[in-house]
Amino acid sequence: MTTPSKIDYRAAVTEMAARCTSCGACIHPCDFLVRHGSPAYIAQKSDRPETLVASFECSLCGECDARCPHQLKPAQLFLAMRQEAQQQGLVPNKRYTPWYRYEQLSRSILFRRYHLPPQSNTVFFPGCSFPGGHPESVRGVYALLQQIDPTIGLVLDCCNKITHDLGNSAAFDQQFAQLISRLKQKSITTIITACPGCTSIFHRYAGNDITVTNLYQFLASHGSSLQLNNVAHTTVSVHDPCPSRFDRPQQQAIRTLLTAIGCTISELPVSGRLTRCCGQGGMVQAVHPDSVTTEAAKIHPGHDRLLVTSCGGCREALSTAGKTVHLADLITGSTDTHADRRSSLAKWINRFKLRMMRLT
Repeated sequence: MTTPSKIDYRAAVTEMAARCTSCGACIHPCDFLVRHGSPAYIAQKSDRPETLVASFECSLCGECDARCPHQLKPAQLFLAMRQEAQQQGLVPNKRYTPWYRYEQLSRSILFRRYHLPPQSNTVFFPGCSFPGGHPESVRGVYALLQQIDPTIGLVLDCCNKITHDLGNSAAFDQQFAQLISRLKQKSITTIITACPGCTSIFHRYAGNDITVTNLYQFLASHGSSLQLNNVAHTTVSVHDPCPSRFDRPQQQAIRTLLTAIGCTISELPVSGRLTRCCGQGGMVQAVHPDSVTTEAAKIHPGHDRLLVTSCGGCREALSTAGKTVHLADLITGSTDTHADRRSSLAKWINRFKLRMMRLT
């Protein structure tokens, strides 16, 4: 049984108003909080419609959670405010039509695929953006997984994180329950997720019937038996996607794999728990169209340094500021490193080809 996503809005507001001291620890790094004030200040005026709608300027990245000295969770409050704004009919949802259409297409029969070898109960779940921009890497990763276990299947489907982050909790709960039902009907008990957002969503809402394993942790645990690409003498920096900011094992696995293929890692000034959002989180671009270019310029080290990330969306965003590759491109030797040059149509064609291609 899936876990409901609806947050107790009143409880979240009451706790933040009472416990947040407005110390400022979370404000300086966050453009949203610089504009709107401390979490306590926002909570105290959250009964105003304009304050509820302002929550859509927050990327929901969770850096405020990581920096809070009192272990509060402001990002959960801001998601609760989005849910309340949706419930009150305050959100101009037409603004988010491109995102809703993207998600709707992603889970449609045009692009959905369940490839299950005989006796398969474990599947690779690459998510949405990764297959569109990096189809060769998806195939390469799947080949690596089949080296480990030939019964591992491939599922092309959508976790519905967009609907979740836009505060449509009832729609998300229904869509996610349908996804879990499709998986269970195929006797799938374990999914290996590539997308950090998918990993987070499955961990939070899939319940006890589905075991969730991150791809890079899975590969790192079998690294000595795999034939990985070698990129010796390459110095890289690592951008940790914000959905995995509290997932230290996933972060460590990424660095283990990079070291295994010959990379030297030069860490960014902020990483791990304190990583920055790439600017796409929470569909903030609908309100602040320059969010990606602004954030990418703050994150990318420049100076021709190669930046590596495990998120398809982050890779696309950060490539606006400098050379950026997806981790899967490096470990598989894929030519998908130029994925940022592909049009939206080309990415949908890539996804359709993955749906239709013959797999052993």
